[in-house]
Amino acid sequence: MAAAIAVGATGVHVLARPAPENAPVTSTELALTTSQVTSGSSYVATATGFEPGEAVRFSWTGPASGSSDALPTDPTGTNVHGPIIKDGPPGNYLITATGLTSGRSATAPLVVVAPAPGANPGATPPKATPPRATTPAKASTAPKASTRPRPVSPNRTTSPSSPGR
Repeated sequence: MAAAIAVGATGVHVLARPAPENAPVTSTELALTTSQVTSGSSYVATATGFEPGEAVRFSWTGPASGSSDALPTDPTGTNVHGPIIKDGPPGNYLITATGLTSGRSATAPLVVVAPAPGANPGATPPKATPPRATTPAKASTAPKASTRPRPVSPNRTTSPSSPGR
């Protein structure tokens, strides 16, 4: 028995523990939501082709290396992992999903780029501040001038020099 190797759009896929000659070979795949991410930003990794309920561990190699806890696949053999915040140094990484029971694995490349100077990609954008409610100006306590004409008494007249009362 020989190991099966497949090259696809999402990377090189290696069946680490070959299936018996008469058994159907299930190919594993690892798809990332992006092939390039800014340091401090996130992406999601979806691994398919594993055994239902199989624990799958995600790992990465590149300028920094590491691995995540192994998490089980769903009944279809799929494991969706993320969002994953990539806070490692910029560079080329290889992300790997490995089934702990089947030994199957799948890989996908990821390029991490440095954030633009002054940018903070992982920060939550500030919330918009609602405009302050304006309070109406206080009404003047001085009596308002009447806009109705005032009656003039018959024996009194008004003139500009002596306003009527």
